[in-house]
Amino acid sequence: MSAAVCHDGNDVDAQFCETCGRALARLCSSCGRELKPQSTNPQSATHNPQLEEAERCYREAIERARGMSAKAFELRATTRLGRLLQSQERGAEAHELLAPLYASFTEGFDTRDLREAKALLEEVQHARPPGPSKPAGAVPDESMAR
Repeated sequence: MSAAVCHDGNDVDAQFCETCGRALARLCSSCGRELKPQSTNPQSATHNPQLEEAERCYREAIERARGMSAKAFELRATTRLGRLLQSQERGAEAHELLAPLYASFTEGFDTRDLREAKALLEEVQHARPPGPSKPAGAVPDESMAR
């Protein structure tokens, strides 16, 4: 696999960076920031071809990261996909995707990627379906993991 330097200065696999980059480009080709749906109607946001393509690219980036056993890259792509899903009022789905991955980490909770993942999980916590008080994949307490 060829190495590359991603937009944030980290060394990454070139294919992963390209795939994640395509997702970001679908979100905003002119400014590089993730778009929020223009409409307040979540139905219209789910039919936006750019957002649908961005979601597909993020899912592809997640699969590539898994194939490389690159959990940090998987976390980054999953968190970005989670933000996209949250913006479409699909917070429960975002939680379902991100919680088990976040729970698999045992260290590094002070890194930007894990802090961002935890913040997203806390934001979408209310969106998940009711169930046991501490379901599998719930946001773990970092002090317990250390």
